[in-house]
Amino acid sequence: MHDDFCLDEDAGFAYVSRHRPNTIDRVPLTPTHGMEVVHIVDNPTDRVLVGPTSLAWRNHDGDYGRVFYLISDGGRVNSPDGIIRKAAMLRGEHATYGQAELSRQ
Repeated sequence: MHDDFCLDEDAGFAYVSRHRPNTIDRVPLTPTHGMEVVHIVDNPTDRVLVGPTSLAWRNHDGDYGRVFYLISDGGRVNSPDGIIRKAAMLRGEHATYGQAELSRQ
């Protein structure tokens, strides 16, 4: 189930929050061979990201397409381990083709 997304039109990707599988995916705006969907946040043992909902780019010079904020519901709909956490705002940062690192704000 997809919940929200933000666009990086310069790089040609959408970053999509997937609420139930607890992932953030990078999806090409113009799909071509070799440009598959990539999970940039997908670690089932790390419970920082549980119930991702809204995404937005940070609005500072040089941050567009690199630093984003994410709201999480803490797993109220689909907690992978049955524990409901507090809702949180997370900050994510990633390299162009690397995995994203999340931190609590």
